[in-house]
Amino acid sequence: MPQETDRLKLPLPLGNETVTRESINGIFEKIDAGVATQADLDTLREAVSQMDIPDASHTVKGKTQLSSVTDSTLEDRAATPKAVKAAYDRGSAGVTAAGIAQVRADYAYTEATAAKQLGVEQKANVVAALNSIGVSASTSEIWAQLITKMAGVIRSTGNAKAAQVLSGATFSIATANGIAGTMPNRSTQAFHQPAQETSVFQGDKAFMRPPAGYYDGSSWVYTVAPDLKAENIPVGKTILGVPGSLVAGVKPGLVLQAGSDPYANGNLASTHSTDPIRVREVTILTGGVYRVSYHTRSESQRTNYAYSQLYINGAARGALRQTDSGQTTLFVEDISLTAGEVLQLYLWTSSPYYRAHYLNSMVLNIDALISSFR
Repeated sequence: MPQETDRLKLPLPLGNETVTRESINGIFEKIDAGVATQADLDTLREAVSQMDIPDASHTVKGKTQLSSVTDSTLEDRAATPKAVKAAYDRGSAGVTAAGIAQVRADYAYTEATAAKQLGVEQKANVVAALNSIGVSASTSEIWAQLITKMAGVIRSTGNAKAAQVLSGATFSIATANGIAGTMPNRSTQAFHQPAQETSVFQGDKAFMRPPAGYYDGSSWVYTVAPDLKAENIPVGKTILGVPGSLVAGVKPGLVLQAGSDPYANGNLASTHSTDPIRVREVTILTGGVYRVSYHTRSESQRTNYAYSQLYINGAARGALRQTDSGQTTLFVEDISLTAGEVLQLYLWTSSPYYRAHYLNSMVLNIDALISSFR
């Protein structure tokens, strides 16, 4: 079966067919009949130009003008592919931006939710802290109210220690509140507190260290001083407010040791003098008979005598004593004295070449008042 062309339906000979002149002429005639001439085109163009085609609208088909503008509001224009692409590109960018904005919005929402929760928790903490220090507060209050209350709280900045605050009282420092003091209140205890230690600067002042604690000025600190009596303080002297009544001199039972004479050597009060030399003296306060003792010795045993004798007011009164022993010799004597008299010990030697000794380490003893009188 012979084939034909699609449009003009011209026969297409097969490979085994014989093509005649008549068939070819027939094909050319069909071509000639089917092809439009220039005149035909001009006639068609004239006919088209005279056609009345209405403008296209939402309800009527018709002709319209193309436009690549993407920001117009006109409704009688047709968009070109360029305008469509520009709009598409902008739409795609908007979708992308919208996606990013949504992500950021979701993040902001999450953060805001967490911040709100944190704010609620912190508000509860602030309220609890205020209530703990005696400031009334509630979570129903707004932050402005709580901030006003916090501003009124006095912050502790002290550095006191428990031992510096009274027992029974509490205090606060920068790192802790409600610390209990441990300092004892001595003013609420015994009215007189014994001193822990006493120190005296002779001729200057006395110090007494009180027990640790608080004193309000009405308590006293004392030290035991049994010998702080008027009769033990010389007349004309006052010690810690106690005026003295003691007249210069001694009383029975005191042990006396005075300085040595110009020939003193170490512990020895010694003399080369062959005339009596005073080496000790003391004023008597109470009249009576006293037992007195002292020691002497000779520098040269058995070749020299050491003499001694008790005097009263510069006059010999006691027994004359002597010894040629190189060892100390004890002499004891009872002697009558009147109040105000000066008891003295005199010493001398039998030879100016040898000394008589009275040992400094051996004292002049007022051993006992045998009987008293005034």
